[in-house]
Amino acid sequence: MAKRYEKNPNPQKPMTNVTICRLKTHGLQFEIACYPSKVVNFREGVEGDLDEVLQIEQVFTNVQKGVVSPKTDLETAFGTPEIRDICQVILKKGTLQQSNLERELNTSRNLNSILTLLQTKCVNPRSNRPYPESTLRQALKET
Repeated sequence: MAKRYEKNPNPQKPMTNVTICRLKTHGLQFEIACYPSKVVNFREGVEGDLDEVLQIEQVFTNVQKGVVSPKTDLETAFGTPEIRDICQVILKKGTLQQSNLERELNTSRNLNSILTLLQTKCVNPRSNRPYPESTLRQALKET
C-alpha cells in the first residue's frame, strides 16, 4: 500500500533575496520587490538603473500574496499611471523591510561610529587622555 500525503508538498520557494519597500499614501499601501543591497545604493545615488534595483517592474498591494495594485489606485495616489515613476517614488520615500540580522548589523555599525566620535571628542579631565572605547560602551549601555 502506497503512502498518502496528508499535505501536498509545496514546490514554491519562499521569497529569498527579496526586500519589500512599502509606501502608505492616500489611505492605501503600495509595495515593490527589490534587491536588498541595491535599494540603499539607489537611495544614495550610486545605482541609477531602476532595472538593477527592482526584481519585477510591478506595484503590489501585497508582494507576498502577489496582489497587484489596481491602476485606478495608482493614479489617485501618485497622479500618474507610469509604473517606473511610481517605483522611483516608492524607493525614495518608502520604508524598507529589514531582517533581524540586517537590523542588528546596522545598529552595531551606528554604535561603533558613535563610539568613535565620542572617543575623539571626550577627554578624561583627570588624566587629559581620551576615554577608552570599553568605558564609553559601558556608559552607553547604562543609560
